[in-house]
Amino acid sequence: MKVPSNGIIREAAKAIAEGLLGTAFVVDPNTDRFIGVVTDGDIRRALMHEYSSDSPVSVLISED
Repeated sequence: MKVPSNGIIREAAKAIAEGLLGTAFVVDPNTDRFIGVVTDGDIRRALMHEYSSDSPVSVLISED
């Protein structure tokens, strides 16, 4: 399943739950270009820190 990078964490969690791989692919909302992958673990770590389910998905993507 995929989620746009301008979506919220709640949408990513739903995409993960509906998919078979336990991940969601984050894509650019305009081009559908792949940006990154998020897992339920990424979401759990974000929620344990300062983020909420309404935070943007982009906070889950590390830009190394």
